[in-house]
Amino acid sequence: MRVAVSGGTGFLGRHIIAALRAHGHQPVSLSRRPFAENEVPYLPLDLASTCPSAEDFRRLEIEALIHCAWDFSSPNTAQYGRANIEGARRLVEAATQAGVKRLLDISSMSAFPGCRSTYGHTKLAVEAIFADAGGMVLRPGLIWGENAGGIVGTLDGLVRRLPVVPLIGIGNHALFLVHVEDLAELVCRIVAAPVFPAGRVVTAAVDEPVPLRRILELRAQGLGVARAFLPVPWRLIWLLLRAVETVAPGRGPRSDSVLGFIYSDPAPRFEALHQLAPGFRGFRRFTAPAPAGVN
Repeated sequence: MRVAVSGGTGFLGRHIIAALRAHGHQPVSLSRRPFAENEVPYLPLDLASTCPSAEDFRRLEIEALIHCAWDFSSPNTAQYGRANIEGARRLVEAATQAGVKRLLDISSMSAFPGCRSTYGHTKLAVEAIFADAGGMVLRPGLIWGENAGGIVGTLDGLVRRLPVVPLIGIGNHALFLVHVEDLAELVCRIVAAPVFPAGRVVTAAVDEPVPLRRILELRAQGLGVARAFLPVPWRLIWLLLRAVETVAPGRGPRSDSVLGFIYSDPAPRFEALHQLAPGFRGFRRFTAPAPAGVN
């Protein structure tokens, strides 16, 4: 099967492309720059400006679209939402005009009715675009693995650099995790299923939450370093990040991520995952990264 992967050069996109190739599929990377390996076809995609056409999808005989791309470049809330929502709309329109039937949106557990973050609301809007086109939505938990970006990359950076690591609150906030390789395998299974599960919204994470402090402790253990932890009221962290965004927009962690962290889904449901993918490998221990220079 020929499968287009938007955001193919990103952390998750690279793993999905590797999994697709391992299962004998032919991935096409939709991204700002070509995929590192020349044998992977590439179509330019920038959610804020550039989108493949329906003719591009037809020419490459693409049968499925996996949407991983996300534009974090704009510090302006309105521009941020517009780039991601309208970019997804253009991409889905091009794919559907070309007759692509299997449309899979990689959303987030931050997206749920009642969410407070801009990220969550924007993800919900993109989910609606895929739902209207007969697509499916997958909501992963916190995606981790070696050299991860996003929140996991930020946590790793704090543990590596700081002898005293700040905690959001007392660090007991539970996070639902999914290893990037497990998620990529699940995506492959869904997109190539004999009957594509159109219209489904599925949470993709291990249903055993891990407290933030425990995650940081495990990362420190793996690095072989001793770290103390300092509880900080979440509103103070949010205000500090807001101040940084005012002075240097677009740099460092976003205050919006704190809102998404604090106001997470209070009652995530995993039944759909268990029904759709009973072979999902489940718990893979959240171990820390190897120290630099160690294989």
